Amino acid sequence: MYVIYILSLLFLSPNSTTLGGNDPSPKLRWLASFNIDRPAFITSFPNDAAGTHNLVISSFGVEINPFKPNPNKVRYIADVGEAIASSKFPYREIRDSVLWPNEVSLNGDDVMVPDGFLVPFKNPGHISTMKLTDFRKNYDTAKWKQLVKDTGSAYFHRVQPVNVYSKNNGNGVRMVSCRGRKPIFPFFQKAGGEMVFLKPQENGEGFDVQVIKEDGIPEFIIPQFYTEYLVLMWTEEETGDYTKPEFIRTRFIDKKIGKAFDVQLVDLDLDGELEILATNHQNKVEKLRPKLVAYKMDLSKDPLGTVSDFMNGIVFNEVILSEDFEMMDSSSTAGSPAAVTAVKPGRDDSADFPAIIVSGDGSFKAYLLTRNSDGTYHQQFFHDCEGTVGTIHVKDVDGDGWKEVFVLCYDTNYVAVYTFRPSSLEVTVS
Repeated sequence: MYVIYILSLLFLSPNSTTLGGNDPSPKLRWLASFNIDRPAFITSFPNDAAGTHNLVISSFGVEINPFKPNPNKVRYIADVGEAIASSKFPYREIRDSVLWPNEVSLNGDDVMVPDGFLVPFKNPGHISTMKLTDFRKNYDTAKWKQLVKDTGSAYFHRVQPVNVYSKNNGNGVRMVSCRGRKPIFPFFQKAGGEMVFLKPQENGEGFDVQVIKEDGIPEFIIPQFYTEYLVLMWTEEETGDYTKPEFIRTRFIDKKIGKAFDVQLVDLDLDGELEILATNHQNKVEKLRPKLVAYKMDLSKDPLGTVSDFMNGIVFNEVILSEDFEMMDSSSTAGSPAAVTAVKPGRDDSADFPAIIVSGDGSFKAYLLTRNSDGTYHQQFFHDCEGTVGTIHVKDVDGDGWKEVFVLCYDTNYVAVYTFRPSSLEVTVS
């Protein structure tokens, strides 16, 4: 089975995070920065025609002054490698007057934009798409198609393509999303959310696709922010059809994680086994501390058991990787940490251990964790936004074989760009 997940975790010893002393490689080096209003989410995609990479950035916010521009926009930057080299970042707006654009993603040649939020007049949410080929041909006439609109008060946070088809007839789910709701007046409705499966015929935090059980059917690792659980979900339907809810099963991975926020499955120690890397998202006054955690999965080896035997037989061993995320924003709605990603600094097929990059959100900082020779991790912040940190995107966008890191500084209205490429190396663009 392969897994779609929302949060990620690292496998380390409980006291492995240090802030001083050992200064291991790899390191991040500043490249450039550019101004953009309220950057929140970012993704990149290759421009097949030119062999370059482009950026899509979404911005959101509330503006009560009618004479100021609408902050809710989606912007596009072409050939970001050239933009970094020239320190010029011209952008075009590819969507305006959207309610509240959230995490932008790609589905082949389609840009997917979920929107809406819990603030007044920013729901119900939508999921819209636009073909990049249409946009490249003519910026002004590119059209958005609305795939789904919630009929209630929910908003959509993320949408991702996934092949959840029946093995018999090819029918099933083509995309999965998560929607949430948190009413202003909780007396009438509780906060909550659901996974939403989108069929081809039809007009939660993050997730991705990996493998747990080798049978071609996906499972979902779901961080439940409002209910404060980390959950595993699978189907017992033999063809892998998730459109039949009577076959769907769940179990808890962690009932004490707090406000589960982000998740990734990754082999952190290169032993051939995946770990779950995850963050929670706690504010300054909550009892639970902000933390980055990892779960080592001890899998059932019984090939004769049922799917549920296999899933219920997994033992999740939690290790706290870091609790060193000092909150700078004291508001009750702020929290830390947020998005997390484990990535190899250079080529994905290299023998290097993954480095871990964490958005501090309400701590105002972006963090890098690197693996020491003894298996512990060294943590340091590499950028201070002096305000809320949005998501962080990691991709080799200039073709030199080293990953670039984009840090979105939401409150201070700019994007900082770093690279893992050592300064001693010449740039060789393929």
